Amino acid sequence: MPIYTYKCPGCQRQFDHFCKIAEMRQQEPCECGRLADKILVPAMAQPDLPGYECPITGEWIDGRRAHKENLKKRGCRVLEPGERQEFIKRQSDRQKDFDKRTEQIVEKAARGMGLIR
Repeated sequence: MPIYTYKCPGCQRQFDHFCKIAEMRQQEPCECGRLADKILVPAMAQPDLPGYECPITGEWIDGRRAHKENLKKRGCRVLEPGERQEFIKRQSDRQKDFDKRTEQIVEKAARGMGLIR
């Protein structure tokens, strides 16, 4: 599907819209409510992905096609925007909770052995 770029004459916001050629319109609604005009943008070639080491197998993955095949083979998917940050935050929260509980257990054991009051 082609990507069309629009610019709102009211708020000057520029945005892209994916649609089938058959569904293409000259104007598309903007978030502000006004109709945005389609603007011409030169075509852009998407560069291939740089090579990387698969974190699961250590195998070298080179290029977009190999990346897609590797994700499919491993049952993985590309993270959505913000997902990595959410994962790191949850992991940090779990670690803090674990540390707090560990301190409580150690303190209780030390009190039971008479090491602290």
